[in-house]
Amino acid sequence: MKVFQKIIFVLFALLIFFVPLVLWPFTSEVFEFNKMVLVYILTVLIAAAWLIRSIVEKKFIFRPSILDIPLLVFFGSQLISTVLSIDFYTSVFGYYSRFNGGLLSTVCYLVLYWAFVSNFDAKDSIRLVKVWFVSAALVSIYGVAEHFGIDKNIWVQDVQSRVFSSLGQPNWLAAWVVALIPIAWLLH
Repeated sequence: MKVFQKIIFVLFALLIFFVPLVLWPFTSEVFEFNKMVLVYILTVLIAAAWLIRSIVEKKFIFRPSILDIPLLVFFGSQLISTVLSIDFYTSVFGYYSRFNGGLLSTVCYLVLYWAFVSNFDAKDSIRLVKVWFVSAALVSIYGVAEHFGIDKNIWVQDVQSRVFSSLGQPNWLAAWVVALIPIAWLLH
């Protein structure tokens, strides 16, 4: 792996590992806002490393995929929606306290998708999935500890009955963990 591919790999590993884990109790939105700030920062770094790699290799590194056209159509619909929106700020940045769900987060997700597809092969993907599992294990361990009352005095909610770990909502935790199950089956 070349230097910039390694840098991109490490940045993706940081993204995959830390986004589920990060929370900051000193902001009004303890969970999602902080995760999104990390996504924005790492997306900029990944895009910069990808661009520098393209400059160093003297060609734009882009691997076409079957999802390119549907993603561009979706992005076009989001762009039109943003331009025609009655609340431009929310359309660009998303929900006020979370900064997710707007055009900016959509652009980040698209850049991350194309950076991933263009810079990694199957072997790298499997390595990143393993990083994802380590992060999931830590989130799960924290969730089990929550059930047994490790932080029951911190939260207003009855966290022992409705565990949310570092994801902020029991349904989000469940959806995230359940999404990992088929991937684990495929790798086993």
